[in-house]
Order: sequence, then structure tokens, then C-alpha cells
Amino acid sequence: MSSNMQKRQDYWLAHPPKQPKREIGEYIRRHRIPVPDTYSTLIAAKKSGKPLIARSEHPQDYAGASGVAESPRIRNDGGKLAWVLPSYLLLGDCEGILPQPDSESNILKVIQSSSTSIPIHCRLAGINEDAFRRDLTFSLWELLPGLNLKICGDSSIEGRYHVTALYGSSDGIHVCGYAVYDKDKTTIRHDFRTENFFNDNRNSLIELYEKICNLDRFNPNHRPIIEVQYWDGKLYFLQYHRARDFEPATFVLDRPREKNEIEALFVRGATPPNGSIWKTTFCYSLAIRDGMKQVPPEDGSFDHPPDPIRTNHMAGSRKLQIKSTDYFPRIMAGISMHTPISELCKPQVFIVADESRFPQFKCGPIMSRFLPSVVSPYYRAVEEFLKGDRYQLDIKVTSDGNRAYLEVLENPLKTYLLYAYGCLLEIWRKRGRFRDAVNNKFDKIIKQLVAVD
Repeated sequence: MSSNMQKRQDYWLAHPPKQPKREIGEYIRRHRIPVPDTYSTLIAAKKSGKPLIARSEHPQDYAGASGVAESPRIRNDGGKLAWVLPSYLLLGDCEGILPQPDSESNILKVIQSSSTSIPIHCRLAGINEDAFRRDLTFSLWELLPGLNLKICGDSSIEGRYHVTALYGSSDGIHVCGYAVYDKDKTTIRHDFRTENFFNDNRNSLIELYEKICNLDRFNPNHRPIIEVQYWDGKLYFLQYHRARDFEPATFVLDRPREKNEIEALFVRGATPPNGSIWKTTFCYSLAIRDGMKQVPPEDGSFDHPPDPIRTNHMAGSRKLQIKSTDYFPRIMAGISMHTPISELCKPQVFIVADESRFPQFKCGPIMSRFLPSVVSPYYRAVEEFLKGDRYQLDIKVTSDGNRAYLEVLENPLKTYLLYAYGCLLEIWRKRGRFRDAVNNKFDKIIKQLVAVD
């Protein structure tokens, strides 16, 4: 890659499109890359006789959160239009009647009313909801059948690509597949029913991805998430969504794991050879968990408990995203959806780790004996003492993009005091005794020792 290409800036960042999907799609089409038909008016869309999708458009879609607004499908039966909507979008107006897609205003009304994540997204981002909605529009596209794919070049390993596939099974359920392309092999990470497709179309997917990335309006050093549709032997471009710049790993992690380190089960992204220490959110306040308050900037997060809207909003700004082995299958089950692919590809480092190896997540024998719980005693104690917006842990991560070690940099005494106190809280609750049962003097000592703010 030449130095001139590496220095080339992204045109679309300097000139943000009002309708990123449509405007970038038309730009891609001019370079003789297949793109589904688009329609400038509803009349033209009706005349096509083709099934349609009203794709939501917002200026933030190019470099911001993915899939904030819904994109409903429309049946086109000889110019007569009707919605093809999943049950969660059948909201309708205050009389319970869904306005028909017979005008642009009705289509926009349905997109506005069905996009229930918009208010939470705006509160988390600290932006005005009315202003966000004023910029929300849509574009009309031909709805192609076939296989929906997303491909993202790895941000630290040259020649590696993460590819997802979304398809319908015989029982009508959508299924997601995930593969990793390396220079010399293809690894199927989830759902082997897509194995033949991933192997047969490897070269064409990579060629299309690199061709788009190297067009003159994109920064060729950036590794975006590119969405395409495979139909009738062709790959059709659907969307370019920014993820991360390419920063190659500069070392190989071949040393033995140290005593206090945990080895990741899966990693994407690299750190410097000596590792990075990131303040990683372990617990959020109730106001943030309920989407009622803006999330302050943070290095990383366990996203515990998980929240797809918060994760989608924060993924691009995080340096570290940690997921547990218990939650990872849920990510894989929906990996081709916007939030899972964003948390996989947008942070500097994405890690899957066995949370049971962290003292902060262990439930332990005392918990299973008295009261099995979905959260650890440590989490329960932190939640009890939390005064601010969140509780964070310093996590040291050393990763070469293929292998990673993690270490929690917390005073062991503090860890086990919180753990013990959380166990007491659970026991008291089991016996009907709550916070007022705690001796005030003991309570003050614990707070001073652990200093949870």
C-alpha cells in the first residue's frame, strides 16, 4: 500500500451524506459494482412491480451506531403496496391502525413509530431526540431475496476477514453463520450449514471488499463493515459502515501466561507489546441501565448485564469489549445483525473470556448453598455501594491479534471484601432481612476499605 493511499482521507467524513445508504450506493454503482435498484419516488417504485424495502436513512448511519431506525419491507403486487412486517413492528397509530404505505409521509410515520430504540439511543448519546428525528428519512430499494452477508477486514492481522451470513431455514427461522478467512484457510466459527457457501465464494467476497475499500472516496487503510446481498450468483452492495483503521500487530505473544493472567478464548484486535491498561466498566447505575442517562466516555466494558442498544451506541468508541463464554453463543446466534457485528468489529480489541476465572464474577459455593443468583456477590456489593454512574476495573490486556492475556489490576483485599459482603447481602435477603439489618459501624468500615464511587 503506497504512502499516498495511506494518507488519503475519507470523502464521506468530510462531506457527511444526508442519506448514506442511497448516496454511497449510487457512488458504488457508478464504479460498475452491482447495487439493487433504487427509486427516487414512490410512483416509480410502484411501477417497478418489485418487492421493496424502505431503508431508514440518517446522517449518523455512516460512522455512528448501526440499525438505530427500522427499515420495513413492502409487498408490491402490481402497484398495490402492503407492509411485510414482523410482529414487533406492527405498532400502528393511537387508534391501532397501521397507515398503509401509499404515501411517503405514511412510510416515514411507520419508520418513526416502529423505531423504539431512538429515544434510548438519543439519551445515551446526549443528543436532542427531536433534532435526530428531523434528520431521519428513507430511501426506496428493490428488496432482493437470497443470502445477506457482512464482511469486515481484521484491524490487526493482514489478510484476515470476518464474514457473516444471514439466511432463512426451512422452518422459517433466520439463521446466522460466521467464518474467518485467513490467507491459507477458512475457519467456520458458527453454523456449518454455511460452510460450502463460505468456501465457494471466498475469493469473490474478498475481491469485492478490497475493490470497494480502495475506491477514491474511501480511506484504503480503513477496515469497514460492508453489507452485501448474494442472489442469483451475484454479490450486490448494500451498505458501507465504518469500523476501525488497520493497525498491524507488531509482535507475537509467545511467552507463557503469568500467574494472575487469564487467557482469552477468542480475540480480534491487538495492543502494543507491553499491553494496554484500560478502565473497563463492570457495573452501570440503574439510570444508565434503563437508558435514562447518557453514558460517559469509557475505555471498555463487560456490558454486564448486556444491553444491545447501549452496546451498539458505545462499540465504536471503545478500546476494549469483553464478552463471557456464556454470552458468546448468543452473539453468534445473531452475528449478522447490527449490534453483534458492531461489537465484534468496532472496538480496538474484542475478547471472549471465561468470566468464571475472574473473582469478580464467581458465584462460589456459599451462593449456590443459600441463593443461586444471576449475578455474583461481588456485583451485588458493588451495586449496593455504587454512588456514581458506573464502577470500573483496571484491566491489562496484551494481545497480538491471535492470542490475548488479561489481568485485573485490583487489590485482592478489596475484591474479597466486596465478595464476602455480597454473600452476606444475599443471605440476608434470603432470610427476609435487608439493608437496615447491617450494623452501621461495619457498613462504614466496608465502604472506607473498598471506596466504591
